[in-house]
Amino acid sequence: MRSAFIQASAVMANSVFAILLLPYLARMLGPEALGKIDYFVAVSQLLCMVAGVGLPLYGLREIGAVAHDELRLKTLVAELFILNVSMAVLTIAIYIPLALFSPILSEEPVLAFVFGLHIPASVIGMEWAASGLSAFSFLGIRSIATRLLSVVGILALVKRPEHYLVYGIITGALFLANQILTAVWLWSRVRPIFSQLKLTRHLRPLAFSFATVLFTRLYIGLDKIMLGLMATQRALGLYSLSERLIRVAIELLGSLSLVLMPQISRLFRQRSYNVANRIMAYNVSIVLYVCFLAVTLGLLYADPVLVWFLGGDFEDAVPVFRLGLGVLFCVSLARIWGGHLLYAAGMEKRYLLSVLISGILAVGLNLLLIPSMAEQGAMLATLFAEGVGLGLQIVLAGKRSFSVLGQPSVYQALLVVFAFAVIIIIATGLGIIWVSPIGVLLIAMLFVMIVVAIVRQVWQYNHSSSW
Repeated sequence: MRSAFIQASAVMANSVFAILLLPYLARMLGPEALGKIDYFVAVSQLLCMVAGVGLPLYGLREIGAVAHDELRLKTLVAELFILNVSMAVLTIAIYIPLALFSPILSEEPVLAFVFGLHIPASVIGMEWAASGLSAFSFLGIRSIATRLLSVVGILALVKRPEHYLVYGIITGALFLANQILTAVWLWSRVRPIFSQLKLTRHLRPLAFSFATVLFTRLYIGLDKIMLGLMATQRALGLYSLSERLIRVAIELLGSLSLVLMPQISRLFRQRSYNVANRIMAYNVSIVLYVCFLAVTLGLLYADPVLVWFLGGDFEDAVPVFRLGLGVLFCVSLARIWGGHLLYAAGMEKRYLLSVLISGILAVGLNLLLIPSMAEQGAMLATLFAEGVGLGLQIVLAGKRSFSVLGQPSVYQALLVVFAFAVIIIIATGLGIIWVSPIGVLLIAMLFVMIVVAIVRQVWQYNHSSSW
């Protein structure tokens, strides 16, 4: 759990920076400027995903499986690096005409250049290899250091809406710095062997991984691009601010899943199914507790807190944020079912099927809902697609789903969550005003009990894990 703790701490620190910075950016830039920058970020992430050719999934799993075999590790890194470079060259060739001739990108050549640099930087950084080697201590410290520098730069240089270009450059430079530092760390520890390579053995599994990541990206980043093209920059800004807050919680919960994936891959290959199921069950129980607490607080206090936190210009973001709470629940559980029960277990085709259906559904719903509902339509489309994807993954995992859900830690969490939900519903029916002192006291008691339950799960995990 040490790596999980370090990674979670790093994500939490970055989350604190992001949350504290949001009200400042909201007031200094406004929704339109934030929407413009987030459009470039979404395009950059989509292109880096194409250049990555599925390596964030496949590379992480395969590197984790051979991390203790130096010769195989060096050969594998060399093979995957060559494939990564080849795809990146093709992606850059696609991006150049887009940057020159597309309506939004061509209007901001500086931003187009800065975010275009993300493509080669993502190849050089090879973060998938560092994650596969469980270098989470380094990755965490690196992220905190670069994030802190970017916060200082934003607070010093971004003072009004016209400074959106400065904010965009700082945002782009943050990614570049992370990738360069990762490259220095990785290449100092792993010297790839570029001889006797067998590139073709990776093509088929990479195709599945690439398709999986591609269709996942359809409802993670494409929604912003579609909003930017089909609605207004303000709608995109409102959506982006809500999505950022939700994404903070998703990344915090996802840090545990990311850390555990290499170990779970090894456990499945060693046929240690009982240990793997127990680890995933603890992960599921923690997700249930945290998501229930987040959904409860969001539903009860989103209206006054978000307006106070972000400013009056973002009052229309409240319903979008509340819809996003459902996305938090679905995505956090889907990372366990899809990433662990399906992909890490070698069932790539089933995982691909689930994200394929969800991705197509997300695109279709965005096309249908964005013209009439704008930012709310985009979030509603994401919620529905994520919910369908999670349901499919639970079904496709078959008996393994029951093996995880049948663990004591999971049904204990379900009972606790159900009991608290009933208490909140009854209290609401009795007329409890949640912003009153009594209401806040009840929620504070709920918060404390949930935290105690989470600590208890972590303690049980540390004292029962045999791997």
